[in-house]
Amino acid sequence: MFNKDFKYCEPTLNYDIINQFDGNEKDKNLLRTMCSEWNDKVCVSVLSNNWRKVRLSSTSENLSILLWNCECLHTHTSDLDLLLSLYCPHVCILTGVGKQIRRLPYVPNYKWFSKEGNNSFGGVACLIQNEFTTTISDESENFLLLKIELGNENIYIGAVYIPPNHTPPLYLFDKHKENDIYIFGDFNAKHESWQCEKNNVSGNILKEWMEENGFEGITVENKTVKDNQKIVSRLAEYYEKHFSKPIFNSKSPFHMECIEAYERIEKNVKIPMEKIKLEEVIEQWKGLKSKKSLDSTDTSAQLLKNLPQEYLYRITTLFNKCADEGEFFERGKIAKGICLSKEGAFPTEDRLRSISLLPNLSKIFEKIVAKRIEKWCKDQGVYVDEQSGFTANRRLQTRIVAMIEDLRLTIAAPNRPALTIFVDFLTAFDRMWYPALMRALERLDMPIELRKWIYNWLQNRKMFISHGDMKSKIFSISVGAPQGSVLAALLFRLHVFFLPSYFPEINCHLFADDLTMVIKGALEKKLSDNLIYIQNQAKIVLQSLEKFAYDHNLPVNTKKTKAMLIHSTVAVEKPDLFYKNVKIEYVKTYKFLGVEIGTKLGL
Repeated sequence: MFNKDFKYCEPTLNYDIINQFDGNEKDKNLLRTMCSEWNDKVCVSVLSNNWRKVRLSSTSENLSILLWNCECLHTHTSDLDLLLSLYCPHVCILTGVGKQIRRLPYVPNYKWFSKEGNNSFGGVACLIQNEFTTTISDESENFLLLKIELGNENIYIGAVYIPPNHTPPLYLFDKHKENDIYIFGDFNAKHESWQCEKNNVSGNILKEWMEENGFEGITVENKTVKDNQKIVSRLAEYYEKHFSKPIFNSKSPFHMECIEAYERIEKNVKIPMEKIKLEEVIEQWKGLKSKKSLDSTDTSAQLLKNLPQEYLYRITTLFNKCADEGEFFERGKIAKGICLSKEGAFPTEDRLRSISLLPNLSKIFEKIVAKRIEKWCKDQGVYVDEQSGFTANRRLQTRIVAMIEDLRLTIAAPNRPALTIFVDFLTAFDRMWYPALMRALERLDMPIELRKWIYNWLQNRKMFISHGDMKSKIFSISVGAPQGSVLAALLFRLHVFFLPSYFPEINCHLFADDLTMVIKGALEKKLSDNLIYIQNQAKIVLQSLEKFAYDHNLPVNTKKTKAMLIHSTVAVEKPDLFYKNVKIEYVKTYKFLGVEIGTKLGL
C-alpha cells in the first residue's frame, strides 16, 4: 500500500501548543494537568520492568536462628512454610525430622544440610540462606555441625537430637569444645535447675558436663589467662572481695537496730534444738538425687544414696550432737565453687556465674531444719499476699495470674493507666546481710533456738574455687545466702519479708528476688491528671525503694530495671522516672516470670 518505510518514534508532547488554545488561563492550566497526567505518569508495567530490590545498608545485622522440633516433617510441611514466612530466619534448625529427611522440600533462597537419625522420629536438618558460605564441619547420627563464614570470622552451629532414654553424645561435644560452638536441638534432658519438675538421666549428665566445661580461661585486662592455677587464684581474690563483710552506717537507725539484734543473738548461750529423729534422716536420705558430681569433700550424692540403711543411725547420732549444741559441723560450711561462663570461652570475672557445691551430708541436716522452719512459718502465717516463691502452693503461676488480673482490672477504664516498674536487685542472694536477717527473724518472733542455730550456721562459712585439676585457697564468706543450700532461698524470703511495708500506697508483687511495683491511676481522675498523679507517686515509690535498698544493703541494678506504662488508650506521654539520678528505661514488652507482657497486656 505504501512505498515508503515508516520508523517508530517515541511520542512527545509539546506543551507550547496549549498556549494556542482559545480559552482563559484557568482552562489552560487544567489542560496542562490533564495532559501531564495522561502522558508523564509511569504505568505499573514500566515500574515492574524497572523494579530493583535494594537491601538497606547496615553496619551490622544479628544472625537470626529459628529452632523447631517438628516431630516428623512430612506432616508439618505447611507449618515450615508459615514459620519461614513469618520470621525469615538466616538459619532454621529442625530436629525430629523423621523419614522426610530423605526427601527434603525445596525452599527458595535456602539450602539444606541434614543427617539421619536412628529411629522414625530422629534426624536433624538445617536450612541456611544461600548468601552464606556454609560447610559441614562434622556429622554423626542425629548430630550435625556446620561452619558458617561471616565476613572475617567463622561461626559453628550445631544441631542435635537425643532420643528419649538416650544419653547426650558428650564425646562429640568434647571433640569440638575448643571452638566457639553453639549447639541447638532437642536434648530430652530435664533438670530442676532449668525449672523442670524433676531430673532425668540425660539432664543429670548434661548438667555435670556443663559444670565441668563451663569455660577455658578468663580475660584479665584484655589478656587471656589459660593457666588453671592462675585462674583459680584470680577468681578466689575476686570472690573474696565479693563476699566480704558489708560496711554499715553507724548513724543509720535501721542499721543500728540490725547490729543490736545481731549482737543479742550472738551473746545468747548455746541453746539445744529439738532432737533429730531417725525418720527425718531417712526421709531426706531417700529424697537425695543420684548425682555423680563431687562436693567439697569429694563425696557424691550417689555414694550417700547407696549407703546401707544401717549407716543412717550413725548419721542421726552425728546430727544430734550438733543439735544438742545448737551448732552445725564446720566441714559442712566449706563450699566448692565452680564457675560457668555467661559469654564465650574467655569471659571476664564479672561475666561468670558461680555454682556452690556443699557437702551432700550437710544438705540432709539442712533439709531437716528447713522443714521445721517451714512448718513454723505455716503455723504463724509468715508470708504476705504479695509474695510467693520458695513456698508450697504459692508458685510462679500464682504471681503471674495475680499481677495480670490486677493490671487488667486497672486499665479497664480508659482514663486509668498503670505504671509498672520491674526492679532487678544486683546479685540479691549474694547480698543478704546477716544483721538485717537477724532483725527480721527477731521481729517475726521466731523461736530463739531456731534463730540461734541459724546464727551459728552462718558463722565461719568458707569457699574455694575449683577449675580443671586446680583448687584455690580457702577464703571466708561474710555475706549472702549460702548457695547450694535449701535454706538459702528460705532465709532470703524471711530477710525481705517486710519489703511490702515500704510501699503501703501501691501494690507490689515479689517472687523470689524479682520485685514488680504497680502504680495505678485513680478512677475519678482524667487521663492527663492521672499521668501527673502517677509521676508524683513514682517519685515517692522510688525514694522508698532507695531506702529499702540502703537499709538492707541490696543494691538495685538500674541497667536491668525497666518501666512500662500499661494503658488502653491510643497513646500517652510517659512520665520520666529516675532512681538515684539514673533514668529508668521504658520498654514496650517485658518478660515477667517467663510470660511476655505488653503495654496493652498482650501476652
